[in-house]
Amino acid sequence: MSNLFFSTLAMMGITFIIGFFVAGIIKIIANWADFFDFYHLHKEEIVNMKRALRSHHHVALTEATTAEQGNTYTKGHQSLAHKIKETVDGLKTKKRVTA
Repeated sequence: MSNLFFSTLAMMGITFIIGFFVAGIIKIIANWADFFDFYHLHKEEIVNMKRALRSHHHVALTEATTAEQGNTYTKGHQSLAHKIKETVDGLKTKKRVTA
């Protein structure tokens, strides 16, 4: 009788462990799905941010080669920083309220 009890207890334990394993896989799939959904919803903003970062790199290289145009670099840098801030603020996700 005790052999049957221990065998049943072992099967319950294995089922419990398998359940956590499957739940972990489902959680990983759900996180990837959320990531792809976010990427597709904000694809245009992400492209704009990459473009802004490329132009920032170009402005930094221009400043390094022409040191006498300090005011132009400062104005360009401020404008670029403003564009990047707008893009990043647009990418922030709105928290979903679930019941």
